[in-house]
Amino acid sequence: MIALVEQLLALARVEELGTPSTPVRLDALARDVAAALAPRAIAGGGDLALESPGPVHCAGNASLLEAALRNLIDNALRHGGAGVSVRVCVSQDSAGCTLTVEDDGHGVAMDRIGQLGNRFERADATPDTGSGLGLAIVERIAHWHRGSLEFARGTNGRGLAVVLRLPLTQRL
Repeated sequence: MIALVEQLLALARVEELGTPSTPVRLDALARDVAAALAPRAIAGGGDLALESPGPVHCAGNASLLEAALRNLIDNALRHGGAGVSVRVCVSQDSAGCTLTVEDDGHGVAMDRIGQLGNRFERADATPDTGSGLGLAIVERIAHWHRGSLEFARGTNGRGLAVVLRLPLTQRL
């Protein structure tokens, strides 16, 4: 119940914020979050890898982006199954910044992918205490940043890939 209330409060906070304007080093943020969650991946018999070509800058709110990334990695570890491999990839091109979290786990049925991001939607019947709000929060964070959230098949056609696209900012 506490986790559900915390997620509802996080969702409400995102919905009442202004517009993003602070420069964020997305690669550094991803490195910190991946380092914090790597022991959990290893304890579950899997692994967590980070790929980044170098500094990646976007406009945003570092706390919200950290919450989004933490949620995406947590979902991959929790729903991917034992021994899941999770890959976090941060990149930048002329269109903006991209943050991808993909796994080689159980995945989501293609007919259910369109439902991901809806409040209280759970993609599977895993016996955990998830509320179905995590991806809804990530989707609101993406929209708040004037970005987008996409879902696709994960590593080698297995698992799930979640792609968060964000606008660029000037180099620091």
